[in-house]
Amino acid sequence: MTRYTIATKLTNEIVEEATEYRVKNRVEPIDLLGYKEYLETGERLTFEQQYFDRRKQLNVLALDVFLRKSEESLPLLEEVIFQICNEYSWALPAHIPIVDDSFSCEGKIVIDLFAAETAQTLAEIIEIIGEQLSNFMKQLVSEEIERRVFTPFEERDWHWERLENNWSSVIAGCIGLTALSALLLHSTRQKQILQRLETSFAYYLKSFAEDGVCTEGVGYWAYGFGYYCYFAEKYTHLYQDDRYINDPKVKSIATFPFYAIVSKDQYIPYSDSNHHLVLPSGLLCFCEKTFDVAIPPVTEASSLYDDHCYRWAPMYRNLIWTKEANHTNIISCKHYLKDAQWAIIRNSEKQFIFSAKGGSNQESHNHNDIGHFIIGNDCDLFLTDLGAGEYTRDYFGEKRYTFLPNRALGHSLPIIQGKEQKEGNFQARDSHFQMIDGHTSTFSFELAETYPDVDGLQFFKRKWIIDEQQKYVLLEDTLQFGTDEQAIITENFVSLFKPSILNNQIVWQGKDNIFILQFDQSIDTPKIIEEIFSNHHGIQTKVYLIQLESKQKNKHYIRRYSFRLQKLV
Repeated sequence: MTRYTIATKLTNEIVEEATEYRVKNRVEPIDLLGYKEYLETGERLTFEQQYFDRRKQLNVLALDVFLRKSEESLPLLEEVIFQICNEYSWALPAHIPIVDDSFSCEGKIVIDLFAAETAQTLAEIIEIIGEQLSNFMKQLVSEEIERRVFTPFEERDWHWERLENNWSSVIAGCIGLTALSALLLHSTRQKQILQRLETSFAYYLKSFAEDGVCTEGVGYWAYGFGYYCYFAEKYTHLYQDDRYINDPKVKSIATFPFYAIVSKDQYIPYSDSNHHLVLPSGLLCFCEKTFDVAIPPVTEASSLYDDHCYRWAPMYRNLIWTKEANHTNIISCKHYLKDAQWAIIRNSEKQFIFSAKGGSNQESHNHNDIGHFIIGNDCDLFLTDLGAGEYTRDYFGEKRYTFLPNRALGHSLPIIQGKEQKEGNFQARDSHFQMIDGHTSTFSFELAETYPDVDGLQFFKRKWIIDEQQKYVLLEDTLQFGTDEQAIITENFVSLFKPSILNNQIVWQGKDNIFILQFDQSIDTPKIIEEIFSNHHGIQTKVYLIQLESKQKNKHYIRRYSFRLQKLV
């Protein structure tokens, strides 16, 4: 196993988990309860925990066989494969149509993200360790992939084929990989499937502008672009055709995590992404090698436990693709991603992070967050983004903007006349980022159209002056109304750290730093509101809304707030 030296920890985790599975000698269960919970309440975690536990077991046992060329894990592995082939559906309940309070008869052959991933997993397992599996098992897998994925795909059009988000790439990537693993190379059927998938990959790339930003969030970059790359690598190797990797836009996309990193395993948490996030080491190394781009530091293969969904494709490639990256330190960066309108300033020497975003409120996995911003250091984001909330049926439905992480109230944005920024075809205008000197930058844009329900709002300019050397940010909000009475404004700032009000200051204390917001008590009334939201893993999380309510009504509204990060004395 010397070729996997950089993956020693991952290899050990796989072997140890496989040993535990053999001792227990049972297939991880998937009960009726999870299906019923989703039908009755829309709650997803009960089912998905069991589903992902079984996929973890499948991957661990298969990789144990792959790594050790041992037969110890084979009997239980075949039993797991057998039970997966007998599941009601490979799709998640959240993606199965519901008719008359029950799952549609189409549920058994719905091709969603996870049905496609399951097919890809089984096909590649058969490809790499098939000689050690029984003929019956290989036949069963072939039949189920045919019944659940290949035939349904060929017989109808699917909505995800033309989605401009991660779905088109993940599902097309999985079906493409499955076809490359399970069908005869260069066969007519394989070529027909691969040709049809070209449409989905084109739509996926269409979701990116030239700056390469994944507006769905860094986590969805790893998901969508990951499966794009896994397919592209295999297709290029087998067909000697580099069409999927030679597009300049693809190189820009590959660069995105370098700009978005805050510190080791922490990234800018815009949209339905999260602050703490481990990107697949194999994917990052592939990007560095293939596209010659800067990547976040990689010193070892990602852990087995870094992906709570336990997806085969990234896990297997973490094992075989990971090598030590050229850079093991976080490199400073000052960059404006002009299409997404993201400004990111990362000063590693001073341990200072600032980011703000414009963009649109009609993005995939949208949050109402135009004009939102983040300030902190490599340990703590004092002003932050809440990232993804708990995924439920309502989270992606008409009630999406009742969830705090998605609504404007969950972002550092003002409330005007008691109204929040709205979702829809609204965007920042006149965006302008400028580097004044080696350590000072400005970023500004016009936000009036993002508050369509506010009466008399003529313009709203938000501007930041950022001095990374002094770890200082000045925020300036300038609003113009038709009358004084219309100027009812409450500034709102969001933090996961509990603040204190000390005269004209709001103060937060972190691990090694304090963070200070300076305001004028003669013109603003401060208050701190505690809210609770359910995070992506269903954990109830406390968040603090720091609100400064204007004491005066003036149609020419100007506020300047200074933010400073300083070491604890």
